[in-house]
Amino acid sequence: DRKSFDISNIYNKKHFIIQKDNSLITFKYRKIQSKGFNLVFLLENNILKNYYFNYLEKINPYIAKDFKNIKENHSFEIYKLLRIDFNVLINCHSVQEVIEKSLNTKINFNLNKFDIHLALSFAISLNFIAKNEQNKLYKFVLENNKLIYDYIDFINNNFANEHFIKIKYKRKKYKIINIASFLLYHKLKPQKESYQNEFLEIYILINDYIKLSYETNNLINLNINSINRITNEHNVLTIELEKKQIPKNKKLKIKEDFINLKLPEEFKLIETHKELYLHGMEQKNCVYTRRREIEDGLSAIYSLNYEGGVYTLEIFKRKNKFAIKEIKAKYNEFANKEVINFVEKSLKAV
Repeated sequence: DRKSFDISNIYNKKHFIIQKDNSLITFKYRKIQSKGFNLVFLLENNILKNYYFNYLEKINPYIAKDFKNIKENHSFEIYKLLRIDFNVLINCHSVQEVIEKSLNTKINFNLNKFDIHLALSFAISLNFIAKNEQNKLYKFVLENNKLIYDYIDFINNNFANEHFIKIKYKRKKYKIINIASFLLYHKLKPQKESYQNEFLEIYILINDYIKLSYETNNLINLNINSINRITNEHNVLTIELEKKQIPKNKKLKIKEDFINLKLPEEFKLIETHKELYLHGMEQKNCVYTRRREIEDGLSAIYSLNYEGGVYTLEIFKRKNKFAIKEIKAKYNEFANKEVINFVEKSLKAV
């Protein structure tokens, strides 16, 4: 009833025991329940991954087929984002049953029309949407399944992982597809595909609005039909967030790449939670919501002082080169071309 493997990877050798109940004992002899199948170390090792998914395919081919379709059709590793007990996958025979048992709740929508991750994302999102607007979200997901994944690829090619959002639901942390932002983006995006910068600016604004809604416990408004309206709601939520207690002056966990970045004196790296929060208050923006991206190593925030003006600058790495992710003046106003050129020139020089 036990199988053990020595798993080698680039960094070290790990020892695992897979028990009869599909839980794991790690090289530190710490038992991980069957939901531990989501953990990154499992997914980085083909032996473990193949063991679990070959077993799933043998016991429950219907659910295994759903996972296989996700993996074959889309570029990102979907498995590591799910917070579902492996034994639930084995014992359930529909996507609906998987989601309802995982969340311990009844969902009054047919989830069998979605893949597992999209179904989980929709089910959790319902808790942040007004009841009279939930049908609107369901219809959008139902009619735009492929489009959602096209949006994921588009955003992923520009901003890593920005198509997901972290949510705490029933004391568990989930990383779900940000489908509410895609619905708003679909309504508000520019009509011409060539306007890529506008596409990205609008998506960032929508994404920040969604995060602010979660952080302030406000329902997401799916009836927004203009950039001005979402900007106003975004600003109202920013003010509401500012009323909360200023965080302690704790250091942000910033990736070494950004710490070691040598930029001119006009650039000041924001290094603490308090500094990030106060910068957002001063600039009248919601930059504090970016702290998770910072601590995930995806970007860093700088205060840019250029010719008397103060700007909020977010820098990230794309294809091993530093680039502007977003740059805004006070009140989320767009920076002018001269400022953007100065930043781009400075980044090219490092």
